[in-house]
Amino acid sequence: MTGVPSCQRTVAFEKASVLFNAGALYTQVAAKQDHQSPKGLDQAVDSFLRSAGTFRYMHESFTNAPSMDLGPDMLDMLVQLMLAQVRECLFEKLELQSRDARDAEVSLDLAQEAAQVSAVYADVHAMISREPVRDYVPESWIALVLVKREHYLALAHRHCAAALLDHPISEFRAETRAALERIQANDSKTQVGQAAALEPVQKIPRWRQRQRRRSGKQSR
Repeated sequence: MTGVPSCQRTVAFEKASVLFNAGALYTQVAAKQDHQSPKGLDQAVDSFLRSAGTFRYMHESFTNAPSMDLGPDMLDMLVQLMLAQVRECLFEKLELQSRDARDAEVSLDLAQEAAQVSAVYADVHAMISREPVRDYVPESWIALVLVKREHYLALAHRHCAAALLDHPISEFRAETRAALERIQANDSKTQVGQAAALEPVQKIPRWRQRQRRRSGKQSR
C-alpha cells in the first residue's frame, strides 16, 4: 500500500504479509457486492468484518513490524476504516428497506444512523490525518474519508428535516424528542464549525411554530 519496499527473512513476516493481503482481499469482495439489495449489503458487511478482524489480529499479534503497512498505527486505522464501512452498509440497508414506507419515526432512525456513520468517519479522518499514517496513505483516501463524513452529516440533517417538516412536533413521542436531542448533541463538527452545521436543524421547530401562527391568523 505504501509503495515502500521491505524485506525480512522470517516466517512471522511472511505470515503477516499473507494476512495483510487476505484482509485487503476481503475489502475487494465487499466492494464487489450489490449495494442495491439487502443480501448484497449483508455480504458486504460480512466481508468488511472479516477484513477488520484480520487487521485486528495482526495489530494484536505482531510487534516491531519492518514496514509501515504492518505498523500498529496503520493497522488500527485500517480496523476503524473497515468498521466505518460496516456501519455505512448497515445504514444503506436501513435506507433501502424503508424506501416504500418511511414515516417520521423511520426518518428519525435514518437521521440517527447517518449521524453515527458521520461520527465514525470523523474518527477515521482524525486517525488517517495524523503522522505517521498520513505520510504513507494516498491523499485520495484522506479526502474521501472527509467527504464521507460531511456526506453522512448532510444526510442526517436531511432525514431529520423530513421528519420534522412532515409531522407536527406534538405528535412525536417523548422517546423521539429525546432522540432528536441526541442527534443535535452528536459530535458533528465541520469545516465551518459545529454551530453552523446544527443551525438548520435547530431552526426547524421555530419555523413550524411561525407557520402554525400564520395559519391560525388566516383561519380567523
